Amino acid sequence: MKYKSVLLAAIVLLNSPHCVAGEPLPTVSAAMRTLFSPASVPARKTMGLLQRNFLDVAGQKGELEIAIVVDGTESMADELAGVRQSINRMIADLVRLRGDSVRVALVIYRDSGSPSGDVETPLPDFVSDPQIIEKGIERLQPESGAPFFYELMDVGLHEAITNLPWSEDPSVAKWILLFGDAPPYEVAYHDEAFPDAKRRFADELLISLASRRGIQIHCVLCSSTDKTKESYQQSIGQTRRVMDRLASQTGGMVLDLSYPVIREALAGVTNEPQLEYTSIEPISEIDVTRYQKKNDNDQVIRIAVLPHEPIETMGFGPDRTSTQVATALAAQFRTMPGVRVKSVLDVEKQVRRMRAEGLSGSEAIRGLAGRMRVDYIVWGRIQESPAITSVAFRRTDGRPIIRVAHNGSPDGLADVVLTAAASSPEQDAVFSQFAKRMLRSTTKTQWLSSLSSDPPLVKNLLTSMGALEQSLGLEIGSAESDRMLAQGKAAATLAIQMEPAHPIANWLLANIAYNQALAAFNRGESESASDAMKLCRSSLRLADQNKNKIQSSALRSEIEADYRLIVRKEFDEAIGIYETMTDPSMPDDSQARGHWMLAGLYAGDWGMDATRVDPERSREHVVALMANWPDRPETELLRRWLRWDDATKSTRHNHLPRLNDVLVGIE
Repeated sequence: MKYKSVLLAAIVLLNSPHCVAGEPLPTVSAAMRTLFSPASVPARKTMGLLQRNFLDVAGQKGELEIAIVVDGTESMADELAGVRQSINRMIADLVRLRGDSVRVALVIYRDSGSPSGDVETPLPDFVSDPQIIEKGIERLQPESGAPFFYELMDVGLHEAITNLPWSEDPSVAKWILLFGDAPPYEVAYHDEAFPDAKRRFADELLISLASRRGIQIHCVLCSSTDKTKESYQQSIGQTRRVMDRLASQTGGMVLDLSYPVIREALAGVTNEPQLEYTSIEPISEIDVTRYQKKNDNDQVIRIAVLPHEPIETMGFGPDRTSTQVATALAAQFRTMPGVRVKSVLDVEKQVRRMRAEGLSGSEAIRGLAGRMRVDYIVWGRIQESPAITSVAFRRTDGRPIIRVAHNGSPDGLADVVLTAAASSPEQDAVFSQFAKRMLRSTTKTQWLSSLSSDPPLVKNLLTSMGALEQSLGLEIGSAESDRMLAQGKAAATLAIQMEPAHPIANWLLANIAYNQALAAFNRGESESASDAMKLCRSSLRLADQNKNKIQSSALRSEIEADYRLIVRKEFDEAIGIYETMTDPSMPDDSQARGHWMLAGLYAGDWGMDATRVDPERSREHVVALMANWPDRPETELLRRWLRWDDATKSTRHNHLPRLNDVLVGIE
């Protein structure tokens, strides 16, 4: 979730797990919509670890029988609404994961003395028809009973294990999915006023019965109502112990929604329409290796650019001059064919680690280069005169191979570095040959200052570019992401005030507005999202009208492709331009973004007409990203969606989500 010259193709990638407006869901409803959906998992690390576990359990192919066993008491009132709301969505996700039949039964347990009895079975048979399931789920209404707060969980589980018509076929997977907020009664509990309120089946018996039938018990520890908060907190430890025991001894999993960090991770999941998916053929390591051999390029140079200040004080704020020098250098290098540049967030992460470990000098350079898997690190300082000094260090020994001083705009520094490298072949022959090749090419690296000699304008452009790049690595809608987007928007707006038709300023503003539209949709702010999309289109229109002022042909092509797609909805024309971007002669980042956009378009995303969908061609572009750009965030996201399995070296969930259809249709 990060990168460089930041285009719509890149932006849409990382910040769009939930792209349709809607009201936030009850916690359990949000969990059900993400438990088995690689495309909807929240980005928070804690939830992500749990998510991968549940997806691993669910991802085996074949038929599945699930008994939904739910606490139907008053303390579960909010969460019962969530179960009713999301059960069919969850089942659809499971069907996609498993590629076969998923059949559901429903058991509701309550308090002793509830009007509907201790246990109710609205779906006594395993069924797959969504309408029948929905009708049965309507019975999932809260009822009060007594005593308060422990429930007849053991009775509900026993009913599901022993009285539902489970298949005798050992190839059919069998699950119980238990939802509850309270534990069963203690074995020693007794109340003469409520003689039936007691523990009837021991955990050991339930585990034994389930194991004999091959049933895994998965548990979701739900939140409770405000009225029962005190009782909930008093008993939460016991509830956890019971659920952990039931799950661990039957091969199941537990999702504990009582933890604030998990509830926070689910807070942004909204009541959005169900995503559409396009199926592609599985992808294996053989496919990836075959593509690598077919398109092998041994002339790729990998570079990381650091803010130009000492490691001890190094910061990454996009408005810092030292960061702007790095932003300009990285952006310029990315316009060159055969160059791959690490994102600023990857650099920041490794710098922080290096500082924590106390590394310095050549040892630090080798460490940074090795961790980021780059060939060279460009780093330097800013001082009175000359204004900027940049040094290129090589990975092998951490030694400096090029040292140059520069008095002008940071935007022209890449040419200075290349010229120095080309004239010093004895220092590093590989880098020297690369520099000569770049200087002979038609690539122009001064693509910001070529449009303006106004230092304040260039400074605002670099601030906007840096803020946008950093926002892409943050969770969409988070406070830090919103802050970075706001900073980037303010800087781009200032640049446009200085020069209203500036193509790069308008291109940056279009990207920022798209990301702000995504964040607004996720919060259910439809009007704000609509306003942001209008700004995106108007800015992209101005960028396209003035794109010929830009020296980088790759950037001109991308602006036109995005304009054709987002503004004019001319799909064939946009596809044609994205195809040219994948040519090996194009800059590395342009190739990657072209493949990313084409993978989505051929899968039917972006409002593409169904007649244009071509899963085979979509798959080709996915394979290209996996083969040539394994470390890019686009590939990271594709691996998550497609459930890449490191053990089998193949994909397990071969469905690409269509994330942008609704958003690009908003006027």
